[in-house]
Amino acid sequence: MNEAELSLESVIFRRLEKSDDRASFDCGVDELNVFIKKYARQNQRLSIGVTYIATYPEQNSILGYYTLSSGEVQFENMPQDLLKRMPRYPVPVVRIGRLARNLSVRGSGMGSLLLMDAFERILRISGELGIHGIEVDAKDEFAKSFYESFGFQELRDDSLHLYISLKLVRNAFSG
Repeated sequence: MNEAELSLESVIFRRLEKSDDRASFDCGVDELNVFIKKYARQNQRLSIGVTYIATYPEQNSILGYYTLSSGEVQFENMPQDLLKRMPRYPVPVVRIGRLARNLSVRGSGMGSLLLMDAFERILRISGELGIHGIEVDAKDEFAKSFYESFGFQELRDDSLHLYISLKLVRNAFSG
């Protein structure tokens, strides 16, 4: 299967398992490669974050991954347009701690597929847990523009600290 054939039908998304081939993963960013190889399973065992991978059925190669954890955004860091409706205490969020795609699938839309899977997963758990939005720390301006293309906006503490309300995500998925 070539990169142009990637779709939700050909790729499955599931929780990282011990048997997955983490050693051969290379996204071109050392920090993200080291995380999946050394820390993702450890963080899962400690309930610090859960890593989900994209792979082909019946395989253990990793096409991409993302990690979710709970978090909060301080009221004073929220985007100005949301402040009027928010309580003056930390806002509960799901944090996308890492998101990376293997170089072998560069240009295939894998990053978007990973983010859409994360959105769907977060929407499902939002029925059981108070979540106002999703937060991410973009690694650089390129990553920032990727997230902004999906509706993320800057938080007020750092231009690479980004936020999207769950209401916006829910509306996008229902429309």
